[in-house]
Amino acid sequence: MKVIVIRSIKDYVESELTDKDFINSGIVYCRVSTVSQIDGNSLDIQQNKGIEFYKNLNKTLEEKNKKIIVFREEGKSGDDFIGRDNEIVLRQLLTIILSKVDSNLIKHFWVLDNSRLSRNTDLTSVIHKKLRQNKVKFYESGVERNLDDLTESMFMKILSVFDEYENHKRFQKSTMGKIESLRKNKWIGGTYPFGYTNGKEKGEIVVDPKQKKYVIKMFEMCRDKKSTKDIVLYLNKENVKSPKTKSGVWNEQTIRNMLRSTKYIGLHIVEQKLDKHLSKEECKELGLTVEVKQKFPKIVDNVLFNEVQKITEQWNSNKNSQTKTKYNYLINELVYCGHCGNKMKINTSNKRKWKVYFCDYSSKKYSDFDNRYVKCGKGISKYIHLDKLELLVWEEVLKTYKNSYQIKESFKNSVLPQKIEERNIPKQKIEDYRNYIKTKYSEINKIKRLKEERKTDVDLSIITKKEHTEILKKYDSKIEELQYLISKKESDIIETQNGINWYDWTIDFEKHYNEIKDYKSFKERQSFISKHINRVEIKWNKNNNTHKITIHFNIPIVKDERINEKKYTFKIMEGKNEKVINNFSHLFLSNITNHFSKTNNCFKTTQQLLNSFESKNLSQNPLLFDSCERFNLSFNLNIRSSKLTKTSHYNPYQYKLYRLIKFLKEERGIGYRRISHILYDKGFRSVRTNSILKYNYVYSIYYKGKIRENRINRNFESEITDVKLLYVFY
Repeated sequence: MKVIVIRSIKDYVESELTDKDFINSGIVYCRVSTVSQIDGNSLDIQQNKGIEFYKNLNKTLEEKNKKIIVFREEGKSGDDFIGRDNEIVLRQLLTIILSKVDSNLIKHFWVLDNSRLSRNTDLTSVIHKKLRQNKVKFYESGVERNLDDLTESMFMKILSVFDEYENHKRFQKSTMGKIESLRKNKWIGGTYPFGYTNGKEKGEIVVDPKQKKYVIKMFEMCRDKKSTKDIVLYLNKENVKSPKTKSGVWNEQTIRNMLRSTKYIGLHIVEQKLDKHLSKEECKELGLTVEVKQKFPKIVDNVLFNEVQKITEQWNSNKNSQTKTKYNYLINELVYCGHCGNKMKINTSNKRKWKVYFCDYSSKKYSDFDNRYVKCGKGISKYIHLDKLELLVWEEVLKTYKNSYQIKESFKNSVLPQKIEERNIPKQKIEDYRNYIKTKYSEINKIKRLKEERKTDVDLSIITKKEHTEILKKYDSKIEELQYLISKKESDIIETQNGINWYDWTIDFEKHYNEIKDYKSFKERQSFISKHINRVEIKWNKNNNTHKITIHFNIPIVKDERINEKKYTFKIMEGKNEKVINNFSHLFLSNITNHFSKTNNCFKTTQQLLNSFESKNLSQNPLLFDSCERFNLSFNLNIRSSKLTKTSHYNPYQYKLYRLIKFLKEERGIGYRRISHILYDKGFRSVRTNSILKYNYVYSIYYKGKIRENRINRNFESEITDVKLLYVFY
């Protein structure tokens, strides 16, 4: 059996697992709560036990599992659950598994114990319910659990409650332990702040003599009006490593935080939350936090610290005084430089009518700072027109959205269940249909009686034969309409009884797309853009002075495909996450059309002249024209076209009717009978007799319209004849 291990959402995307793989596989779910446990062997033990279980189980199964798919949820808590909304907040891999369970693609599911699913009773119940509804065989360690059995289900819920209770006790014990350590001025875990280190006892905080001098130097440099950048350069020069990053690289924000920290004058205030299931902000609102004052060994004297705080307060005031963006822009948070990766900024000038995105690398002067960043700026990157770029991105995202089979499949799956549910009409509704049919039959019988009465009127000379004929035509037309309504309702009854009713979801998708396309408000457009793309990279090509634009989509919908596996069964193949647009000019809007619009089909109306008359060849013999006073060129151009006459036999109504039938037949693949129903619902009738368009009429309109269309759109080659060139010499 092949074993596939998934550690992250990225692994899942790159694994190319299909729905068929899930159906024919056993699922192993492993989880540890903290990042520190990942380096241990707990996950490996869970994984090995799950694999061993399925190998033994395969010996007894008639339909054997071909693969074992292992999902390793690394460093994810079992409490990440909002009870009132039934949502799994942080566990992406478990979310994938449950979505496959909902789609009925998983048959076997193994966990080491129930606490691996969740330590929350509500969430465990939700998961068990999903497994039970979709008939998934659930294995806990080496035992298959019968989720339909009330006794066993109750036993599992009791165990889950005990797990939740034990977990809550551990949190309380851990919280009280942290508070006691803080009261005793001990470090409660993690990297020690710069300037301090561990003493002889566990958690003891003592001054690091090597780092102490650099802390004091940092405060003194700030007091002497040195910038945070100068401090970073100094620390890099002294080869001092930052404790906050693995690379040891300093950044200015870390320096600012250190200069504001009261640890260095001996006081550190820690705010500890008391409820595990709430965030710190929520605990603050509910009063479920406790503040503990912790004493640190003093490194900086109070006078120096207070002087530095006056300077840091000026930083805050300067920051707050900066002007905010005056206008809203569609993609300003998504545009990045393709050379250095820096977020591009906006430069506007109403006077110059100037509005562009540009890379502000040069203003930051990274090149003078250190060598962390790729060199960029003048000569490497170039501004790009803001309005043109946003228009292009909007149109390209719309086009990709409309053409994506994944988007269409997602839309179909969202609307079809509701439509199917609506079509599953109860018996009472069927009875209503039958009553409707009876009513229409009674109307037909009434009309037939009226026809007989009109014959009597003719015999009695109440009406003329001509009037009688006109009345009968109206009666027959009405009977025909009623019979059509009856046949339609009878069809509805049959479809309802079978639990199936035809529904063209593509028409609704077209409406949905047009609604998005017609968005007028900025918020609607921005929301749609941010939902589907996460980044737009702009890279300047120095050789031809154009830009390469790369749009990064959240899901791989660029040029995805739909493959026909068998009759009425399709498989969606994922596309790419990126859409690349080359040779985009930052100057001329016409370039957008040239590169991204399809040219119209046209007829050939001219031919290449003989080579002897090309300008380049004429210039090869200048003496000929030096002695020539003038010359006359004459020729006959013969053009044949089928579009000059007999192109407008259809009136506007006929043309509209033909185009609609052609669209439904060729684009939607709908049959003639169904098209007849649609045309009736839309109010279309025949041109001459104003009667119902039956399916044979629909076929005739389509067939004759295609013949007409092919006749009009015939192509003919043009030709040039009788070319004459007359020279007059002086």
